Amino acid sequence: MKVILCKEAKKAARSFAAAYYEIKAATDAYNRWQNMNRDVDLERQKEYELRIRHLKTIEETFSHAVDPDMQKKVWNYFYKRIKIEAFEKAEIEAEINKWIYSLAKELGITTDF
Repeated sequence: MKVILCKEAKKAARSFAAAYYEIKAATDAYNRWQNMNRDVDLERQKEYELRIRHLKTIEETFSHAVDPDMQKKVWNYFYKRIKIEAFEKAEIEAEINKWIYSLAKELGITTDF
């Protein structure tokens, strides 16, 4: 049985991936808070641990799904919106789609057909 992504699953996985820097900023803020020797409640600690898992999931699926020779270009195109040549766009989009597919599978948001 082939697993494909429906439009909603692809959009959800892409949005999750796009939130990488927001999740990282929240994690860094928590670390600064903790370094100031502030008391941290259990809820904040659990949120922090969840964010760490999210970051690792995004990073690991990226490193496994995207061709190592293309990773820097794909990362810059997806996150930093760096302009690319027209002839590279199809190849980079294909790598992004492989990554989004892998991320969706990892998150369990695929649709079987």
